This record gives sequence, C-alpha cells and structure tokens, in this order.
Amino acid sequence: MSKSVDFEKIKQQTAVFIGVVKRKFVYLIDCINRFGFNGVVWWFKTHAQIDELKIALDDLRAELENEDVSLLIVERILGDFKLPEEDLGHVFWYTDAHKKLDAFETKLTDKKIFDIKLLQKAMNELKFIGQANQFHQNYQLEAIQQRIKDMYQVLQKKIVEQQALEKQKLEADKKQQVADLAKSESDKVAAIAKAKTIEAVKIKEKRLAIIEEKKRQELENQAQELKMKEQNEQAEIRAKEAEAERQSKLQESYRELEIQEKIKELPLEELLDIVNQKVENKTILTFIQLDKLSKLQHTMEQKKA
Repeated sequence: MSKSVDFEKIKQQTAVFIGVVKRKFVYLIDCINRFGFNGVVWWFKTHAQIDELKIALDDLRAELENEDVSLLIVERILGDFKLPEEDLGHVFWYTDAHKKLDAFETKLTDKKIFDIKLLQKAMNELKFIGQANQFHQNYQLEAIQQRIKDMYQVLQKKIVEQQALEKQKLEADKKQQVADLAKSESDKVAAIAKAKTIEAVKIKEKRLAIIEEKKRQELENQAQELKMKEQNEQAEIRAKEAEAERQSKLQESYRELEIQEKIKELPLEELLDIVNQKVENKTILTFIQLDKLSKLQHTMEQKKA
C-alpha cells in the first residue's frame, strides 16, 4: 500500500527553505554592499548564524526596554557572535562605558566624591556610542542609541551643576582663606601687642622691684646710720659718764689731799677730838680714810717723839 504524498507539509518546508534562501541572499547583498568583494568571504563565514543573530537581537531589544538593564547586556548577547571587528568594537564601548560609570558611582557612594574626571571618561564612551549611527542602524538598535544620547545629556547637565557647585565652594573656600588669613594676621598683631604689653609689665615690675630694692637699701642704710648714731650717742654718753666719774674721782682725791693737808696742820689732840666726834655722831668712815688717819696719826706721833 503506497504512502500518500503530504503536499501541505512539502509546501510549508518549501516556504521555509525559500525564506531562508531569501534571508541569506539579502544578507549576502548586505555583505557585498558593506565589504565589496570581501563581503562574499564574510558571508561564507557568518551566514549560518544570521537566524540565531536575529533572535538574539530581538531578545536584546526586548531587554533594553527595561530602563534599569545594565549596559553589559550588549556584550553578553552579541559577544558570542562573529561580528565585524568594527562592530565588535562598538559592542565593547558599551562594556567600557558601564565599567567607568560603575567606578564613578562606587566612588560617589562609598567616598561621597563626585569625580568629574572619572565621569567625563565614561561620557567619552557614551559619546562614541551616540555617534555610531551606522552600527545601530545595521542592528536596529536606534532605541538604545537614543537612550545613550539622553543619558549623555543628563550627565553633561550634572557635570555643569557640579562644576557650578565646586566653583561656589572654591569661592567660599577662597573667602574663608582670606578671612582665616585676616584672622591670623589679626591674631598675630594681637599676640605681638600682648607680648609687648607683657614685656612692658615685666619691665615695669622690674623697675618697681629696683625702686623697692633701693627703698629697702635706703631704709636699711638709714636704720644702720640710726643704729650707728645711737651707738655713737651711747658711746658719747658713756664717755661723758666716764669723764664725769673721773672728774668726781679727781675731785674726791683732791678733797682727800686737802683733808690730808689740813689734818697734817691740825694738832693731834684736835684731830682726835674730830675723830671721836665723828664716831659719836655715827659718821661712817671708809676703810681707806681710817687707814689714812691711822697712818697720819702714827706719823704725827713719831714727829713729836
């Protein structure tokens, strides 16, 4: 029993084959238009991947509709295909832009530093991507190209704003430096004035100390002079007292001599009467006087004998 021919299936397979041939023919024309005769060589190397590449590009466009998607997805999806070296370079621009933007954001988040130079390096990559019109047209990625251009404009505005802030901060810092310098100069002048005041006070205190020392010396000298004066006066008084005593003794001696002379001239009987009267009148004679009278009496008795 012979099998019946499935013309519908053959028709579908033929349509699929014709579609594949048509796509590959169109791709061949594109390669020749882009690379000339070398386009044929490139077509032989890459025509087997055109269906898979189309599916990958559809997936890429779908992924790029998410605004939070990483730019690394471009290399992740297209990096495994055989692409012209120029196109592969454009793919890597997305990767480089992502890495530099990530480094900028990390520094901004972790260290709170808005590194304009680092951001400008990332923006250079974005600028290259925004200018690669032919690449994005070839792969129908104009939407992501436009997003990159918009991102570039936003970041450019951020840089202008940051530069304005830094300029304001720089001006504020300059003003603060001027104020600090003025304050420093003021403090320096005040310190010099204070030092001069302290030095003047020290000189004044030293001068007062010298004056006080002179006064003390003068008082000490005056006290010394007064003491010497008192000592001289005491010495003078003692000398006068000594002189008075000496004069008194001389007078007493003189009186004794006069008495002795008078006694010598008195008769013995009269002298004895005087002595007896002295005794009777309880007159106290000194030992010397008695001795002298005794000697005088003895002398007179010898003369009479």
